[in-house]
Amino acid sequence: MCNALGIVTFPGANVQVNGLEEYRPVGAFSFLGRYRMLDFPISNMTNSGIEQIQVYLKEKPRSVIEHLGTGRHYNINSKRGGLRILYGENKPESSFYNHDIASFKANLSYIEGANFQYVILAPSYMVYSMDYDKLLNEHIESGADVTVVYKSVDNAKTNFINCDTLNLNKQRGVLSIDKNRGNYKARNISMETYAVKQNGVL
Repeated sequence: MCNALGIVTFPGANVQVNGLEEYRPVGAFSFLGRYRMLDFPISNMTNSGIEQIQVYLKEKPRSVIEHLGTGRHYNINSKRGGLRILYGENKPESSFYNHDIASFKANLSYIEGANFQYVILAPSYMVYSMDYDKLLNEHIESGADVTVVYKSVDNAKTNFINCDTLNLNKQRGVLSIDKNRGNYKARNISMETYAVKQNGVL
């Protein structure tokens, strides 16, 4: 069981899908007609034993709320856990400042109130399967404040353009984070998924 709070984040300004985003957020995009992009991170969390999940929204919440409902179809234990949809209450004048960090700040009381020492943050717009319990155990063993999930690829010249890439040292510590501009074939692509120790970080 992954003893952590799960948070599903919304896309940053680097994730753009022209046309569809005018009607619904990326997390609510249909996948095979039945699922939504949000289903992947939430399923990863519930299958890893995470029972308290927060989903953050930036705008256009209707399609997300209709799909998520009470969260019962994700087999979340209603006695010990639950699914909560949150958003930044004070929308800034500029959309440049309407990002997930602002939402975390606006909802910090809900994060702290969940009473978990660790938090798993996952994006609502990436499709992958992962055991977050294993991630959390490795994170705890490392003693780090933050663990970043990444994937090493050899097709970065044509794929993952504008995604964050990680420059690592020999101990796999992050030296810097850059955007993939297609200049190099092999890159470490950030999956924008993090295991975080709450003390002094969130």
